[in-house]
Amino acid sequence: MVQIKTPEFPESVYEASVGAWFKSEGDALKAGDAILELHTDKAVQEINAIEDGVLTAILKQVDDVVMPGDALCEVESVAAETGAATIEAGPVTAEAVSDVAADSPADSDLEPVEDLPVPDSTPADSDVIRIEVAQPIPMVSSSTVSEPLAVANVIEIEDAAPSDPDADETQLDVDDDGEDQAVDEPAEASVAEPSEGSVASTPEVEDTVFDAPMAVEEPKPAVASADDRRLHELRESVSERPVERIRLTRRQLTAARRMVQVKQQTVMTTTFNEVDMRQIIEMRARHGERFLAQHGVKLGFMAFFIKAACAALKAYPVLNSEIDDEHLVRKQYYDIGIAVASERGLVVPVIRDADSMSFSEIETAIRGFAEKASTGGWHLSDLAGGTFTITNGGVFGSMLSTPILNPPQVGILGMHNIVERPIAVDGQVAVRPMMYLALTYDHRIVEGAQAVQFLKHIKDSLESADVLLLST
Repeated sequence: MVQIKTPEFPESVYEASVGAWFKSEGDALKAGDAILELHTDKAVQEINAIEDGVLTAILKQVDDVVMPGDALCEVESVAAETGAATIEAGPVTAEAVSDVAADSPADSDLEPVEDLPVPDSTPADSDVIRIEVAQPIPMVSSSTVSEPLAVANVIEIEDAAPSDPDADETQLDVDDDGEDQAVDEPAEASVAEPSEGSVASTPEVEDTVFDAPMAVEEPKPAVASADDRRLHELRESVSERPVERIRLTRRQLTAARRMVQVKQQTVMTTTFNEVDMRQIIEMRARHGERFLAQHGVKLGFMAFFIKAACAALKAYPVLNSEIDDEHLVRKQYYDIGIAVASERGLVVPVIRDADSMSFSEIETAIRGFAEKASTGGWHLSDLAGGTFTITNGGVFGSMLSTPILNPPQVGILGMHNIVERPIAVDGQVAVRPMMYLALTYDHRIVEGAQAVQFLKHIKDSLESADVLLLST
């Protein structure tokens, strides 16, 4: 019998949940067959069979939270079945039953537990009145009650001693839940008189007789205005309209929780700038076909932005750092995360050591991300880590946005759509393809001047794209 366990997770991933089972108990497995998938806040990972066998037991159900090392299922391997001895259970005999009975404790050894009287928990000298009340209280006439009321509730009222020593009546209203309430019309109840000369002791009521029905004042409903009535009718009509309830995936729930944590644990501020994309567009038009023929991938915009971001991170390393308790950790490597939209949600795969990669290597890595996004074949290693993130809302037509940090990173760059706009160039009005840039940063450690200069460095690098291309 082999247990398939939850694998170790990469950095910043601590737990997962079972997303779906592809096999059922009793199904035959071949080595490499997908058994189930695990959902984390970063990706969906398939768990595959490592050898031929039979799925004998499912230990975790869909939506169960699992940690690294938790057993997910049990598999009986073909090799184990071949070499294992078969044990057949024989018939149950009287001797076997007697042997089991001999090992069991005799009933005579168990002494019956007698019913013990329940002591009165109320001391005689406490300031507590015990009133035993039937529930529900029947409405009776002023005549003598023919049958005693069944005791259903015991109500204890502290500090209930009458202020008037001659008083012999207690006004009390008891509702169905056994809670006492003050009422406008008193109901007479027979209460035992305190013993003569007794000061500390409080009378205890043994029997209660109600001589008259207890009148409870019904609360008067508030008069609703015409607007309130219309609002109520509208809500009632909306609640009856068809809706669809879709369970959030673990990644969506985790993303929502992390967004709240980001707002609570960081001080996010965004600065903006704009960049003239004319030179990059012209370079792509001049070298695009040759680049595709030579490297097998298209020359896109993202490679320029990644190279520009790496150059700016080297100039302003505070944007390539994170907070670790009371320390600022400046990372000496440049792993750039690229936000990618997929059918299963937003993921951020990471390009490792992007500063040392060529344009063709970056574009090849990006194409690989696109293929994995379409098939959902992400590995956790693709998504772990990252020192800085770039998100491109321009592919969806976004003009301007304020990106949200991807913790523990302290900076994220937002790209937007390219729109031809009139701008001033050398004192003349010219129409240029312009893009707005947004940099969101953690203001706890990144100063405003550093953020503005960092974004200006990216703008200058993009507007001198030939320098970026020659530097690789």
